[in-house]
Amino acid sequence: MYINNTIKEIQISDIRKIYEKMQTYEDTINMSLGEPDIDVPEEVKKSVAYHALNTKIKYSPVGGMLELRKKIADFYNKNFDGNFTSDNVLITVGSTEGIASLMKAVITQGDEVLIPTPSYVGYGALIKMTGGMPVYIDLKENNFILTAEILEKHITNKTKMIILTSPDNPSGMTLNEKEMEKITELLKEKEIYLLSDEIYASIVFEKYTSFGKYSEKLKKQLVIISGFSKSHSMTGYRIGYIITNPELQLQVKKVSQYNVTSTSTLSQYGALTALEKCSNRKEISKIYKKRADYFLSELEAMGFKCLKPGGAFYIFAGYENIKELKNLKSLDFAFDLLDKTGLAIVPGSTFQVEGYVRFSLVHDIPVLEEAVKRLKKYMKEIQNN
Repeated sequence: MYINNTIKEIQISDIRKIYEKMQTYEDTINMSLGEPDIDVPEEVKKSVAYHALNTKIKYSPVGGMLELRKKIADFYNKNFDGNFTSDNVLITVGSTEGIASLMKAVITQGDEVLIPTPSYVGYGALIKMTGGMPVYIDLKENNFILTAEILEKHITNKTKMIILTSPDNPSGMTLNEKEMEKITELLKEKEIYLLSDEIYASIVFEKYTSFGKYSEKLKKQLVIISGFSKSHSMTGYRIGYIITNPELQLQVKKVSQYNVTSTSTLSQYGALTALEKCSNRKEISKIYKKRADYFLSELEAMGFKCLKPGGAFYIFAGYENIKELKNLKSLDFAFDLLDKTGLAIVPGSTFQVEGYVRFSLVHDIPVLEEAVKRLKKYMKEIQNN
């Protein structure tokens, strides 16, 4: 029977391959998935339980509860210098559904979407499913720092969207505010959408600037994607949102409606509570920063070249200057490390960058210490062979 060739050509991500292989081992440490270990706030769990027991749970309004949409607009206005109302906000089934619905709404056959590397694995597949073409901007020679000048060189008459992620997955790096201003000036008169993925915006270690600050200059172009999976560990609740101009919000809403009908009502009650009672995630950010500082210093002591994260909960580490590893493809390195130590990490090839691997810091310090111990043992063994 016929299957869409585009779908046949898309592969299961290496993240999932590593995770599935890990299941065949005992005594493993999973540093592959971006699944927060810090629990969902108690207030959120109690709110969801209360509504499950005491509220008749019906279909949510298409596009999400008005009260939640207002709260999200207020949250972005207060914390990220936005200028939004509920008409700008669309509630989605996690940020991934939001990205997928956006792509279906604006990307057609042959359209190009610019993505600086390293980049989240999901973008490329979602673009291809609409007939679009992901165009990766290799930033390795510029220390993975995006500038407006580099971006401009890659814009063509086929460019319909640019995806920028800050803090970034896999590197945790944040965009420079001066470059954001230059990018805004570059795009404000162009018919090119700017998708700003800000799913990690509440987990930051330094001064953070959202593209929400430039919402007036980028009224037509700006789309912000975010959600509660990373900030509040609500991965299983599948609750995210898009913020954009009302006209585009309406068009994406149509796609979302026919894809999923509506978002989980219970999850939206949980999201409301998250914003009302625990929107400030500074204490969580401190926990992740402590982990990042520790693990980064240990990796650098072993010879890895690490990108310094400004947020999120990852370390992206280069190994090309380690002679015993430099000729290994990142996927081979990841499988070899898993096979010999039970430590699961993600190859940089997943993010369009060879010679690097990603460590997910979703464990407390004692577990990270054990991971370091295993990694040191692995490094000693390959150096002695």
